[in-house]
Amino acid sequence: MLRRTVLSAIETELGEVFVSSDNEEILNEAMDCGASVHLRESWAASDDATANDVVKEFSARHEVETLIYLQPTSPLRTAEHISEAWQLFVKAGKPVVSVSVSKVHPAKMLRLNDQGFLTAPRYEQGLNHNRQSLDPVFVHNGAIYIFAINDFLKTLEFPIEGAVGYIMNGASSVDIDDEFDLQFADYILEARKDG
Repeated sequence: MLRRTVLSAIETELGEVFVSSDNEEILNEAMDCGASVHLRESWAASDDATANDVVKEFSARHEVETLIYLQPTSPLRTAEHISEAWQLFVKAGKPVVSVSVSKVHPAKMLRLNDQGFLTAPRYEQGLNHNRQSLDPVFVHNGAIYIFAINDFLKTLEFPIEGAVGYIMNGASSVDIDDEFDLQFADYILEARKDG
């Protein structure tokens, strides 16, 4: 998955490609793919470290104006996706975040209260609307984040709200969190090969 991400980034020819990690095997694989490497400090490589921590630590040690942040756990994004998102960033002059249509609409979500009863969060459209009649909502899919470092440094968080949404289809938006996701991504990659 790392190799796919690095090679897609290099193919865009948008700038230097870094892989940030504290794992020697990962850094060696990144160099084999043609990427530069960034040895992450331990506090930004812990199990509790967030993507915000990774960018904070990286930006403190490298002079960059703009960052295209690509997570290797979203391996189905292509160089074309990255380039299109970059064009949106250049045109709008605002952060760009890749999104896909959410399969679950917030109007259909429920919570369990302390007594075990279902409650519905307040939403402008109710539980009894057909899914097809609801306004589409989007989820950031983790594939592409593009932003100016200065925008990040204002809050030390990815500037997501108010960003331009780069819409990707579901097949390109698989985010690998478990074994099922990995198998599904492999299936999609095989299907792409077969046309």
